[in-house]
This record gives sequence, C-alpha cells and structure tokens, in this order.
Amino acid sequence: LVICVDSSASFCLARQPLPGGPPGRSQFVETGAFENAKSFVGRLAQAVQMPEVQLALLRFEDVEETICPLTNELESFLDKLFAMEPSIGETKFAPPMRRALDMLSNHGSRRSGWAADMQVDGAVLVITDGDPNDSVEAQDAAKKLSERGIQLLFVKVGGKGSHAELHHLASPKTLPPPASLVEQRELPAGSVPRPCGVFAAVPGTRDVLHALVPDVLRQLLRVTRYISRARFNLPLRPYQEVTADELDATPGAEVTLCNNRPLIDTTPVMWDACELDEALAELPKLVWARDHHGTVTSSVPNEEALPGSQQQRPLALATMPPEESKSRSAKSRSAKEILLQKHQDGAVQPSEAHTAPQVEQHMSPFQEAEAAL
Repeated sequence: LVICVDSSASFCLARQPLPGGPPGRSQFVETGAFENAKSFVGRLAQAVQMPEVQLALLRFEDVEETICPLTNELESFLDKLFAMEPSIGETKFAPPMRRALDMLSNHGSRRSGWAADMQVDGAVLVITDGDPNDSVEAQDAAKKLSERGIQLLFVKVGGKGSHAELHHLASPKTLPPPASLVEQRELPAGSVPRPCGVFAAVPGTRDVLHALVPDVLRQLLRVTRYISRARFNLPLRPYQEVTADELDATPGAEVTLCNNRPLIDTTPVMWDACELDEALAELPKLVWARDHHGTVTSSVPNEEALPGSQQQRPLALATMPPEESKSRSAKSRSAKEILLQKHQDGAVQPSEAHTAPQVEQHMSPFQEAEAAL
C-alpha cells in the first residue's frame, strides 16, 4: 500500500484577514488538515498487520517526494510519518501516481513459507482536498494503475469542490464476501457490499478522519485465514462408503481424527441389506437339501473345514401356504425376506437324515430358499 498525502497550499493553508491590519489585507494560516491527515495515516498503519502488509509514504504537491519506501516495520514507518513536514505547491496527482506505480511494479520481495504462492495485491491511497490541476495526466496515470490491477482510492478531506473527478479516477475492487457469521447477519437480506473508491471526511477533523479507517481498510484489505483447530457438527448420515483411493481423490480438507480413534455416531440407522450379501459370500460353500417333511437341511462337503460339526444341520425356514406363494412376485420372494435360524447340532437324528428321501440341489443358499418356497 502506497499512501500519498497532499501538502499543496489549498490543503495546508487558508486565507484569513490580517488581525489589526487595513481592510483587504490577509494572511495564510495553517488549517491543521495536514496534521489531521498524518494522524489518520498513523491510525490506519496501526490497524493493519505488519509484516503481512507493507506500507510506503509519499508527500506531493506539484512534485512528489518519497518519505518512506515500502517497509514492513511499523515503528520505522511511524517515525518518518510524524517527522514529515508540509511543502507548499499546487495539487498534481500524476507525479505521485507514477511513482507509486513504479514502487509497486518493481517491488521484488515475495511472501514466504505457506503463503509463498499467494498473490500480493497492490493499492494506492491518495489523501487530498480537491480535484487535481493536471486532469489529463492524472487520468493517464490512473488508467495505468487500473491496468496493472492496482486499486486507486481517495480520501477527500473537507467539503470544497465535487467528488465527480475523483470517482472517475478511482478504481476500487469488488469486495469479497464477509467471513464471519456476525458480519453476514448484519447485512440486509440479499444485499452485497458495494465497492467504494472515494471516502469523504466532512468536516475534515481528526475524529471524522479516524472514523473512516474501518471503511477504508475494508476496501483495501483481503484477508486469508488458516485453521489451527476446528470442530464440526455435520450429520454423519446419509453417507457414502468409498475406498481409500476414492477418498484421496475427493476434493476437500482432510480431517485428522484425535489419536487415530474412530469417530462413532451412536444414533441408530437402518440396517443395510447389502451387509447380508457380504457376510454370506465369506461363508463356506454349503449343499442344500429338503426331505419329505419339508425340512430344509444343509451339509458341508468338507467336514474338516468346520471342526465338531455334523454332516447335516437343519435350518428353520419361514414358509407360507402354496397358494399364497404362487401369488407373490419374484421381487417379494427375494432371499432377503427369508429368515434363517440356526439350531443346535444334532437336532435331526442320523436315522431320520438317512431314511428320508432327499433331493440335493447344488445351488446357492438364496436359490435353494426360493425353490423351497
């Protein structure tokens, strides 16, 4: 940010009648506007964060003078600011604008650390009391600043003249959205903050100028934030189960769980029938059969796979009358609607198992269950 303070005669001096002198005689006295402007700049400098923000100070009338080059040291900037004296001349905007453009264009320092790749914005703030005496040159200098993406803002001190030409020269940027919920609630419904290029201090007293600091900084600054710690209250459902690779490819911020402990939602949710398919897929392959009593049995081809189990294990099957089963659709006869309940080993006597006629079906459990129905 390059701050340009007007020190022309119209800004610093005012004509007053000469006390005790003949009629028509007058003298120039200081208006206090220059000191008030310095106080405003000091308040603004103390409100920004340095070294994140770098400041430079120019004094101008028909020529410009660099009081302080771009610096990130607040104490050094304030010392040079309050030591600055006015220099009487006429009001010309082009010289300080050109000098500010040169300072911002040739400034070689970059951000470092985690902010190394972030864009560094530039801005020029002109504190003056009126319109320039070099309108054509000022318009050309303002155009070059705008083409380089540099904001040009004005603080107009006092009520002399109009704001029309200053508004024409200014190039404020669109304001970003408010960051905090409090700021968002304070905005009228559906409204968007409008950029402002000219800030009026009428009258140009110190208190009025100080009151403009928040509005000027809101237009000048762009705030970036980092999160050192956060808690979230987003619902854990509905959710989508993904693989680790799919999660890595999902845009967003990674949330690290405390001490690598799982995050548990204790609120019950509906059971997912897909879990049954996954569980059955991991079971040993079974051979299903049905005897003349309607009992569905299963046998494990390899008994050694399940130690202690008998050759046949009866399962209770939820059945329905034949006439009702014919009217059921294929979808309603889905295997997911069949209830299977394990009984203790040995519930069927070996003699019954060997004497009952059996028809073995080499089908999956779901296919045999549907055949049983």
